[in-house]
Formats: sequence, structure tokens, C-alpha cells
Amino acid sequence: MLKILLAGLPDAMPMAGTFQNATVVQIETIPEMLELLNRPWDLLLLPYTLYKTHYGKISPFLSQNHVGSVFLLQTTLSQGVPKDEAALLHSIFPLKAKVFDEDLLQWVQEFHLELQQGLHYKTFEVHYGKRQVLVDGTLLVLTPLEFDLLLFLRLHTKTTLSRGELIKAVWGYSFLGDSRTIDTHIKSLRKKLGPYRCLIKTVWGKGYHFELYA
Repeated sequence: MLKILLAGLPDAMPMAGTFQNATVVQIETIPEMLELLNRPWDLLLLPYTLYKTHYGKISPFLSQNHVGSVFLLQTTLSQGVPKDEAALLHSIFPLKAKVFDEDLLQWVQEFHLELQQGLHYKTFEVHYGKRQVLVDGTLLVLTPLEFDLLLFLRLHTKTTLSRGELIKAVWGYSFLGDSRTIDTHIKSLRKKLGPYRCLIKTVWGKGYHFELYA
């Protein structure tokens, strides 16, 4: 059973308790969070602004592997994403979410398990730990940026991400180029995906989204 800690989400619907194969603890204050982070957790969800403000207090617990995956909630990805050592060494992901509800919590649980077990869809496979993608058993040669694009699109399945949001998710604040650069990388990624290129959809005038089909 997964152990999930929700921190600093006062506007979220009450979810504390045991349900859907998970034990959920919901808190609002920093002292409470720091005390509870002494225990092991599979998932930690908190606002990105809270993580950024109290990074110095939170990061030691991540370095001690007290938390499996961390999801930093933002209304848009325009706030940027962490590119520090803790984020690179651990499973820390920015997550675009205008509302936090039970459906989102369920998806985060599923994605956390997918990070460990991999994505297996027909003959399309993604192994996140090894950063590998296979089609029909053949290993695709993806650049690090292409893999990150695929990862963030998958994390936001059925949610359209703008070019600017994808740039923030993959490059962070350091990118100074044209936002249209993302189109070139998406085109290259689609070409490499071959028969699965259609998993990445263009939403004209808005951006891109990823969707698996039955």
C-alpha cells in the first residue's frame, strides 16, 4: 500500500485516510511536513512555490531517500522547474494542475508505479530508470531532450502543454532560444517513434499532448 503525503494544499478536497490502495496524510504547515518527512513516503505532493521557498529544509530529506517520488503542483509550468542536484538525483516532477482532486491523486499513483515498472503499450515500451524507449523490441536512439519531452508529455496525458511550458519543463530558465525550437524536437521525436508517432498530438494554436488509445 502506497504512503502519500499531501503538504500545503489547503484548497484541496479532504483526502486523508485509507482508500484506493493508498494511505493519505494531508497537512498544511511546514513544521508538520518536516516532522513527517522523517518517515518514509512513496509520494510527496506540494505546491512548487512551497518547495522553492523551503528548499533548504526539504532537500535533506530527499537526499536521505525518505521519499520515492515528488510532484510539484503548478497552475502552469511557466514558473519553471527545479534543475538542482536534488531534482536530478531524485524523482522530482513539476505537475500542471489547476485543481487537485481524487482523479489527479489516482493518476499520480498510477504514474509513480509506471516509473518503477515502465510503460508497456502494445509494442511500445518506456523504461524510465534506464531512460530507454523501445518499439517492436528495437531500442530507439533518443537525445536526452527528446526523452524528457516524452516523459513530461506522458506525465500530463490528455493535458495540452504549450511550447513555453514544455520549454520550462525540459530546459528550465536557462533556455534563451525561440519557442518554435520545440517543434523541431517534437518532429524528430515523432519520426523516431515510427508507428507510434500519433501518440503525440498537435493542438493547433495551443501546443501538444500525449494520449494512449485502446
